[in-house]
Amino acid sequence: MANIHINRDRRSLGQFTPEDVAAGLQSGKFNPTDLGWTEGMESWKPLNEFPGLPEVEALSRIEAPGQLPPVVPVMTEPAWENREKLGFFPAMIASIKSILGQPAATFSAMVETGGYSTPLIFFIVVGWITGAVAIGYQVATILVNPAALAEDPNLGKLSPMAFAAIMGGVAILLPVFLVLGAFISAGITHACLMLVGGAKKPFETTFRVVCYSGATSVFQLVPVCGGIIYPVYNLVVLIIGLHKAHGIGLPRAIIAILLPWVFCCGIGLAVLALGGAAGWAAIMDEVAKQSAR
Repeated sequence: MANIHINRDRRSLGQFTPEDVAAGLQSGKFNPTDLGWTEGMESWKPLNEFPGLPEVEALSRIEAPGQLPPVVPVMTEPAWENREKLGFFPAMIASIKSILGQPAATFSAMVETGGYSTPLIFFIVVGWITGAVAIGYQVATILVNPAALAEDPNLGKLSPMAFAAIMGGVAILLPVFLVLGAFISAGITHACLMLVGGAKKPFETTFRVVCYSGATSVFQLVPVCGGIIYPVYNLVVLIIGLHKAHGIGLPRAIIAILLPWVFCCGIGLAVLALGGAAGWAAIMDEVAKQSAR
């Protein structure tokens, strides 16, 4: 069995082997009501119902009755929430790895509230770094192949250096766009959750899921295909995050995420239909005029 994630009151106690968990239950380090989760499980289970824990003899390291080993310090998830203890970049890297590799466990243990600044700073830092690199790839492509710029109907009149200067300005202003994007995206997502009856937690919980899902922007560091992988995997992580953080079913989380796209597509189809009807009416009117002559 893989390591078991232990969670107490929505705060992570860390990852432990099955033997350590069984021993911790006997020694009092873990409570029977603490929640555990490991790879392959659909949901968290109390440790007194956790399958597959081995039988462990009484611990010999307990020297006197009532003396218990120290409890592991409580740490919240993702690791970015503990960057003062872990360090700025180690916490950022650990958070990215857990969000990309184990989103279900990470968002299940994510603290629901605690302020907007911590997740927002993570979103800005990761998004600024990866976004600047993605912009750098675009500029490098144009500088190497200026003909690609001339073929663009919107940018064809710009010189490669002018394009580079504009994109450099975009990179500098990127944090502003990221802040606006975080609040707008979280607002739309939370509104859609409310429409489908999935907003079980406050807006801040949705905001945290949106910001920490920004870890998927690291795929932009991969040239060419990274820009395709990033939005797709971001949707996947967002759905899992809402499913776990709000405690709702996956179908409801999927509908909430896809609802804005369905709405926009509906508007687009309606506009096309109206345009087509107006065009057909104009054609028929012209035919009637020609027939009258």
